[in-house]
Amino acid sequence: MEWNTVVLATGLSLKERFVRAITFCLGYEGHGGDLEALATWVLSPGDGTAPGDTTLKIAVVAGGATKIKGYVFESARLPEIRGASGLLDRVNLIDVPSLFGIQHDSEQDDDVKAKAEAVREAFKQRTGTEAPNCPECVLYANGGEVLAFAPVSLAPKLADEIEQIYARETLVAQSVAYWEPFTLKQLQKGLLVDENVDDAAVKALLGYNPADNKTFGSLVASLALGKFRRRDANRDKGRTPELRGIAHFETVPFARRCSSCERRGSVVNSGVADKDLPLCEPCARKRVFGQLAKKKRGVETINWWYDAKFQWRPGPMRSWAQQLMDARPDVGEVQSPDDLDEIGAMSQPQGFIGVVYADGNNMGGLLEKLGTPADYREFAEEVYNTTKNAVFDSLDAKLPFEILSIGGDDLFLIVPAHIALPVACSIANRVEENLKEHPLFKSTESYEWAQVQRCKGDSPNLQSKVSFSTGVVLADAHTPVFYLEELASQLLKTAKHRAKRFKRYGYHGGTVDFLSLKSVTMIGGTVEQFRAAALTRQDKRLQLYARPYTIAEMEAMLESIKLLKRANFPRTQLYRLRESLDTSREQSTVDYLYFLSRDSEVQDQRKNIERLWTPDDGQPLMHPWRKQLEKEKLWETIWYDLVELYDFVPEEEEDHADHHD
Repeated sequence: MEWNTVVLATGLSLKERFVRAITFCLGYEGHGGDLEALATWVLSPGDGTAPGDTTLKIAVVAGGATKIKGYVFESARLPEIRGASGLLDRVNLIDVPSLFGIQHDSEQDDDVKAKAEAVREAFKQRTGTEAPNCPECVLYANGGEVLAFAPVSLAPKLADEIEQIYARETLVAQSVAYWEPFTLKQLQKGLLVDENVDDAAVKALLGYNPADNKTFGSLVASLALGKFRRRDANRDKGRTPELRGIAHFETVPFARRCSSCERRGSVVNSGVADKDLPLCEPCARKRVFGQLAKKKRGVETINWWYDAKFQWRPGPMRSWAQQLMDARPDVGEVQSPDDLDEIGAMSQPQGFIGVVYADGNNMGGLLEKLGTPADYREFAEEVYNTTKNAVFDSLDAKLPFEILSIGGDDLFLIVPAHIALPVACSIANRVEENLKEHPLFKSTESYEWAQVQRCKGDSPNLQSKVSFSTGVVLADAHTPVFYLEELASQLLKTAKHRAKRFKRYGYHGGTVDFLSLKSVTMIGGTVEQFRAAALTRQDKRLQLYARPYTIAEMEAMLESIKLLKRANFPRTQLYRLRESLDTSREQSTVDYLYFLSRDSEVQDQRKNIERLWTPDDGQPLMHPWRKQLEKEKLWETIWYDLVELYDFVPEEEEDHADHHD
């Protein structure tokens, strides 16, 4: 389906939406002529004669929250974490788009309309100017970011107001917004369309010619650079203030510290019954929003907030649990957990949680190549909706879970430990499967299976250009969430590094890295430092792990554990094998064959596992060791990883990932 025929909920196609937006912005500045024809020309790919002045300018505004994780994970308690994430989502999805006249459809329609009117009235009070009323101007508003067209004369005021909204609603969350004017010709043919560039000289210097990028993505890249400059405290002339404001709360020595963040002075006690919970106002806002998000319709006693006489009101919200129930009515009642202990109580073994942090691969490069604003909007909406649906379809409503964030191309979940890796694999597979047929994401590039994969399988005929890399941490439910988030971020980086490395072979799929803190509750330094010191032997030639894995490999790992459990392989011998891996390659190979050949059932499952981990066109392997794919002088083994995960794969695990299918 062509982008200009995609019909949105408003009844307008993408092309019609942006014709209306461009026409509005030009008309607001008082430009005459056939503005609609001129806007249609901007969105046409051809080189036809323009029906008007192509030097007329339209502003593009980009803004959103920064240092999001520092705000969300400032507290270790789940209600505040949930509230912080939900409040940022509300600001991004309702408050900021309302500046441009967005009309929202939801069950809380009256509350949403009231909030939108309040946002627009605040803009008028601060600037003395009516906010624009053209919802079609918004290109994208999700994942903590907004991108929108605007009249040039209004753009600096709108950018200022975006930063003001985040400060007004959260008090401490940082944000940045930047705007830049572009000619109609630049909107059609890229940032450098009117620049005279010596092609040979530029290519000799840079290796490529930026002027060759004749897409809308080149404008977005320029806006991103402008945001970085403003975020780094560079002055932005024409803005009020020229420097970006950063919240500062003075904490005097004799003030009672907030029990949540332990940074600012407390101003209210949110305790109930015999609990004493002194909170600063930013954390109190998080908590009240988190309490409202917990129940089905956001109903929970928050009298402590109203009794404190605060003027700020939480406003409209819809929790992820409520959105899941709305999208999947067959799942029944979904209740957000009270705390992490409630999630850990349903884990196998009990008392453990899994943190799943995923982020999209290849996104930056694809965005830069998008030709038109309509392509950009379609890309963003398709990725977001596909990711959200993949998460909803992969979670089991019978188990407690917490969706903290589903952004434009990332997500953060907390689930019972034993389903964390199956959920991560399910989400990644569903995203790739649902996007690979879409024209914006389809790739017919193939790869040689044995060059990339260490398990058995076949190369796909089609791939999605967008995939997910994931970091997963399995830990005790009492481990601080901010620490788990830091570890998950490090694991995500190593997983993305593997995906990027294999892109040279034509692989566009996802990867996953994990860490279990069952036997070790804390690690010193970074994950890479820990692995280099504790899991590398013999002059760094033996690596006692094979992480990160591709999604196919991770599924093979989970299947390998199930095969061993079906054979009732003794845990004691599995632990002895792990100890043997720490000696030498020769000794551990002998022990491996001895331990896994002592009875016929175990021997059969060992052979099944070996077949599972030997690609059809790969070289014969001397299990349990194998040469690394890209570094043949180094040896690695999957068995240390297998032992680490062994307790987190139930013997009779239900296929939770397909319970909706």
